[in-house]
Amino acid sequence: MLYETTRGRRRLFRNSDQGHPRREGKITPKPDEIPEPYRYLLDWYKTEFAQSQKEDWLSGIFEMAGAGKDLYAGTDPDAYVRQLREGWE
Repeated sequence: MLYETTRGRRRLFRNSDQGHPRREGKITPKPDEIPEPYRYLLDWYKTEFAQSQKEDWLSGIFEMAGAGKDLYAGTDPDAYVRQLREGWE
């Protein structure tokens, strides 16, 4: 919910902020978890504040962790590289 900037300050989390790749916690409270008079702030946060301020070229890179791990499961890496290098001059 809060993000620490490089200057040590804290502000609301934005979609473009980097978080821990394994973090699965919530970013905003559910509307029924906050008093009625303040629920409009959730709409403001989602439509105005949390939108990316810049394109993050690394967005989604952490979601790739472990991708393809089943593809080479049980394969010896050294043997695989030796096989690829066969016939090289």
